[in-house]
Amino acid sequence: MQNLNSKFTLRKIYHQARATHSLVRVYFRAAKRSLTIKQKDSLARISATLLSLLFFNYFPYIVLASYMSWSGFFSYDMFTEGVSGAKAFYWWTEGILIIGALYMAGSLYFIIESKVKNGSYWPKSSAEFWLLLMVNILMLGTIFCSPWTQVDGFKKIYFLGTLLICIWIIFHIAIVVNCSGKAAFKSLFYGAVGLITISFLVPGALAMPYSRALQYFGNGGKIHATVWLKNNHATIHGKLVIQSPKHIYIYPDGSNSITVIAQNDIEKISTDNLSGFGHKE
Repeated sequence: MQNLNSKFTLRKIYHQARATHSLVRVYFRAAKRSLTIKQKDSLARISATLLSLLFFNYFPYIVLASYMSWSGFFSYDMFTEGVSGAKAFYWWTEGILIIGALYMAGSLYFIIESKVKNGSYWPKSSAEFWLLLMVNILMLGTIFCSPWTQVDGFKKIYFLGTLLICIWIIFHIAIVVNCSGKAAFKSLFYGAVGLITISFLVPGALAMPYSRALQYFGNGGKIHATVWLKNNHATIHGKLVIQSPKHIYIYPDGSNSITVIAQNDIEKISTDNLSGFGHKE
């Protein structure tokens, strides 16, 4: 008797769930028909913005992996216990990229805005456009002609990858703000594919800004460091790649190999201050 009651209850719940599902489908179909084209486009644009935020929420893992492959090491505990710290460095990296995008490709925003609103690629009456265009040309010319990119060909390739990322950031912001929701989805899709491709083929494009963020906080980026060990009171001088919750990764002076040291074996560590806000007492 109890089994029959249980089967009857389950069947009743099943039919109620099906009826609710049907009502929900009817409601959403009616809501979809009642939405105007403008409302649908606004909804699509909001959805594209939320998906962009979701993508950039998980993109730190790819940036961190790019930095590891660029530096020649892998840290398991950075993905298990150091995610919050890695994301903090990533958002600082993102800030560097956004500022870099403004200085290197900011005029692109006004070009897209003018094309959408006026049908012309040249916003002639916009003083902000011409100011940013001059800044962009000056910045790109300075970087491409600097000794930093002339000496090392790989650095020029890395910079080109970073430049492509900066261009897409400005492009995507302009598309989300000025274009349709469908265009925003396309921009996000192609941008995500491009960013992931760059992270695999040219990891230095993402690793270099991430390295600057680590240097800024004195947590790595190949800044000079001195490590004092507990057991034998030995000291190690070298370039600090990164500190994870359980280990530090360092290139000892005169060596091309990374040495991994457990945090529990370290008495203290001293690093250079490259933040620009350091001061002497």
